[in-house]
Amino acid sequence: MLTSKHRKHLLGLAISVVLCGQAYAASNDASVTQQAPVTSAQGNVAVVSQDGTRHIAEVEQYGQANFTGAAQSGDWAEAYIYTEGTGNKVATAQTEDWHIAQVQVVGNDNQAVVTQAGLFNQAIAVQQGDDNKAEVSQDGSLNEATTILLGNSNDSYQEQNGVANWSEASFQGNRNRLDSVQTGDDNQTGLMETYGNRNRMTITQDGDANVGGIVGVVGNGNKAVVDQSGIVNTFIAYDVYGNDNDFDITQSGQYNEFIVDTVTGNDNSITAEQKGSDNLITLQDGLVSNDTSLNVTQLGDVNDAVISVQDGNHDKVTILQAGDYNVADASVYGSKNTVNAASIGNENTTYSMLDGTDNTAITVQRGNENNSHISFGGEDNTAVVMQIGNANVSHVGSKASSDSYVDVSQVGDINLVDLIVAEHNNTVLIAQVGDSNVVQGVGGGDFSVTGDDGVVNIYQKGVDNLAMGAQAGAGNYMQVSQVGSQNSATVIQN
Repeated sequence: MLTSKHRKHLLGLAISVVLCGQAYAASNDASVTQQAPVTSAQGNVAVVSQDGTRHIAEVEQYGQANFTGAAQSGDWAEAYIYTEGTGNKVATAQTEDWHIAQVQVVGNDNQAVVTQAGLFNQAIAVQQGDDNKAEVSQDGSLNEATTILLGNSNDSYQEQNGVANWSEASFQGNRNRLDSVQTGDDNQTGLMETYGNRNRMTITQDGDANVGGIVGVVGNGNKAVVDQSGIVNTFIAYDVYGNDNDFDITQSGQYNEFIVDTVTGNDNSITAEQKGSDNLITLQDGLVSNDTSLNVTQLGDVNDAVISVQDGNHDKVTILQAGDYNVADASVYGSKNTVNAASIGNENTTYSMLDGTDNTAITVQRGNENNSHISFGGEDNTAVVMQIGNANVSHVGSKASSDSYVDVSQVGDINLVDLIVAEHNNTVLIAQVGDSNVVQGVGGGDFSVTGDDGVVNIYQKGVDNLAMGAQAGAGNYMQVSQVGSQNSATVIQN
């Protein structure tokens, strides 16, 4: 059969031709073997057309109503076609120089089309099952495409145009699909293995040294849509275990990279868009979760997004960074956590760490050199931080607490909020409008709100206002309002 056929080493043959000179005649070789059942109502059809020199065409057909067409022109093309079953259709067309096409079809009503032009293209298509479709179109130099479809109603389309491209698809299951279009230099696509049904992947790459992804995929209904334009873009998912996982990646620019490593679980969604240079998205330890949604958008240069999701389900992480040199770090432990972090400007830093259930953290930063740090431990906590201006700092920490609500708004430059919230039913609202306003503990450090049923409301408007305080105990209430500049207030409640 075709899979055991020895592939010619064209470079070695070329050297032999040079050494032998004209002794190697410009002749073509064609071999057709067909066998149909005696009771068959329709036999097999094979058409071989060779125009040029040093072509090899070997066609084997067993069964009935099969059709094979092989057309070769130019110099040194090789086509090896094996068909077994009923109603299969295979067509290969190779022009110009140095091509190898190998097609093996076993089953019924399968279709395989291979078109190659340029220099030294190699295509291998293997189909085993029924109603499978495979199409390979290559135009350029040193391209390789490998398609293996095991199952029924699988569909693979691969188009490559450029130099040194490589593409591969492998299905074991039913109703799987791969669409891959590559234009440029040194591109690679994937999918490769795939066990299961209804898996979908669409890759479009335009540029230099793009990679693509997924590699593993064990499960059903997984989807990946990748669009990469530029140079040295990379997306790799590696292993994917589970069902109905969804990827949507768009990278445009230079030196972008997104590696997921391992995805384990069901109904997870990962969407990433990067436009610019040297942007990086890191999903630490892969994604081990169910019904988790990750959405990362980075527009600009040298932005970094780090996400860690562990031991939880139904988590949502959304990160938007527009500008240069922004950093977003989101760590989620537990279930039903939500992180929304947005930075518009340059050199902004956002840290969000949630531990527990039903926590929500929303951060909006607009300006440059803003820093937001949110850390929660417990249940049902919500923190909303908005910073508009430059060099604002907000630290919110809540450990071993439940039902906390924190709202921090800073408009202006160089404002500071340093806060720790613990225990139960605490609500903190802080708004600072102006420049260089500070909310902190007495003598510096953290403004600590500890106890039950405490409410803190601080409002400062102006420049260089200072609010210091601490709250501990049960049923406490604090309100500080300062309008103007260079005001100072200290409130301590135990």
